[in-house]
Amino acid sequence: MTRAVLARLAWLAPILVAVAGCASHPQQPAEYVPPQLDLARYAALGIVEFSSPDKNGLGAMAAEEFVAAMHAAQPGTPVLELGALPGAAHGKVVPEKIREIAERERVDAVFVGEISEAESKPRVSFDPNYGTASASSERKAKITVRLLEGRSGATVWSATSERTIPVVAFNGALGGLPRVRTTPAEEARAILVRDLVNDVTYDMRPRWVQR
Repeated sequence: MTRAVLARLAWLAPILVAVAGCASHPQQPAEYVPPQLDLARYAALGIVEFSSPDKNGLGAMAAEEFVAAMHAAQPGTPVLELGALPGAAHGKVVPEKIREIAERERVDAVFVGEISEAESKPRVSFDPNYGTASASSERKAKITVRLLEGRSGATVWSATSERTIPVVAFNGALGGLPRVRTTPAEEARAILVRDLVNDVTYDMRPRWVQR
């Protein structure tokens, strides 16, 4: 065997050892992790329209998105949509009301929620050294969802999320054309609601994890 061949074999030796090691220790299969909130324990669930202090229809939109996300996470979950709940301003629902709803509608538990939004103050900056200026404005929203047991009215699960999305962004230099990016208000609301609901339904989704 020539010296050149021996040199090549010496270079390949570490790679062959690594490959052999991988072959002797195959990758473990992913492990199924059930959802932290298993809705199968309830024969039937109810959901009331989420409250919103802004009275802009955001509560109904969020509740509808929440039901869709729930069914995507755990298909076949029976959910009775109960509409708006009088006196549920700011998510303050008394246990007596939940027990009354649960008995009347024959549900085991009821989802209630609150969603609010606000637009942040515009942020403006100017650099006189380079003659550049920038400005931006964001819309932010917060959602809180609770699952209340029908027999007692007690909270058995809750989740909260906050999100922001830029709605106006301006960057420019003196003597140049400015760059402006905008997101329409309705589009920004839809994105915020989708992302917020995705956050608060995390506990409902099963996962596969690599151990």
